[in-house]
Amino acid sequence: MQLNESRFFRVPLLVLFFGLGISACSNSVENAGIPAEPYHAQPLPELVVVSSKADIEPLFTTIGDRRFVLLGESTHGTHEYYHWRDRISRRLIRDKGFRFVAVEGDWESIFQLNQYVKHRTPEDTDLRSLLRGLDRWPQWMWANEEFADMLEWMREQNATRSDAERIGVYGLDMQNPQASMDAVVQWFEQNDPDTLTAVKERYSSVYGVPNGFRRYAQSLAQGMPRLQDDFVQVSEWLRERHEEMPRDAILFSAKMNALAVVSAEEQHAAMVRRGPGSWNVRARFMDKAFRRLAVWYGDDSRGIVWAHNTHVGDASATEMLNRGEVNIGQLLRLEFGHDQVYILGFATAQGTVQAGASWGAPMQTMNIIPPRAGSLEATLQERDLEQAILFFDPEREHQEWNKPMPHRAIGVVYNPPHEAYVMTVPAKRYDALFYIHETRALTPVD
Repeated sequence: MQLNESRFFRVPLLVLFFGLGISACSNSVENAGIPAEPYHAQPLPELVVVSSKADIEPLFTTIGDRRFVLLGESTHGTHEYYHWRDRISRRLIRDKGFRFVAVEGDWESIFQLNQYVKHRTPEDTDLRSLLRGLDRWPQWMWANEEFADMLEWMREQNATRSDAERIGVYGLDMQNPQASMDAVVQWFEQNDPDTLTAVKERYSSVYGVPNGFRRYAQSLAQGMPRLQDDFVQVSEWLRERHEEMPRDAILFSAKMNALAVVSAEEQHAAMVRRGPGSWNVRARFMDKAFRRLAVWYGDDSRGIVWAHNTHVGDASATEMLNRGEVNIGQLLRLEFGHDQVYILGFATAQGTVQAGASWGAPMQTMNIIPPRAGSLEATLQERDLEQAILFFDPEREHQEWNKPMPHRAIGVVYNPPHEAYVMTVPAKRYDALFYIHETRALTPVD
């Protein structure tokens, strides 16, 4: 592997930096579990080559004592992204006191996994059976062996913690309102049967109908009145009538599911109007769900996000700004400040990925085509690096990374040679970027 030393750093500086970072972190773990050094207390190389887990030590130095860490991905089907997010999250949980991980998955689906990692399911529950139960396309996003490893580790960690101190995993999305309605109805069946009939009446127009919300959007386009008030009413019943109930995770989840239904209705109504509204409804639900988790875990709680770069990378540093679109990375920075939110993006130049050729198509392992000339990926590929982290220090000019450039975004649908690129100012969009030259596809369960 070749590296232009004059452009970035020299090896002795890198070795010295690793030594300083590891020493500081070791002392902090012994004393308080959170590093005492302030953000950027030590000089930071712009680029650090990663050849082993030890090489990501500067990442934790730059995270410092920030409250929220957002970990991105440039595809929804890459092994290395899940692997490194797993390893980074374990370290944040173990050494920095982070309490929960929130992923780009539906609230109700991921909540079942949360119950598993918190030992709230029967002891003989099989994790992979739970993952196979995630039957909404694209199943491979969370029903994969890489995520299963993370969940098993979380469950092991929780075995020695009290219930109140156990770490959790949650979904930030609301793309399966049917499942959320099922969960809300089930909660009323078990806890408030007197209101159950009224709840079912409010949900009756779309509840229990295959593709109910898709039909709902079509009906709105044909002039049918919105059912927003009905869905909001159910959410209000949960909030008002049961506010005094003891703190309960199942009630908290029911409230989030009711909110997911409200947001799904708003999203489908926005689809009819077109424009950025549909995207923004989803982004604001992610933001609201994450902030509610932070409140649930306590004023000083720390959380991690796993989601696509298009969700975590600050939208105001991309062409999304011109379209009026926001995302959770931008919203959290606005609400809590840059000094409380750390954003790490991921990128790759080549390899394989799990995706579908069209929406709902069977999963397949696809080859990633070479990046577009002039893109962020192509620029990094020219460095002849296998793995490296780019650090965007606010005190450094970063002339090369402070200008707009195309940044590849592969979703659950991949149909090369047609690819999506987002014009991005990397040094503004992220605090750091983890580049991996060649990646391989996720390993789905079974």
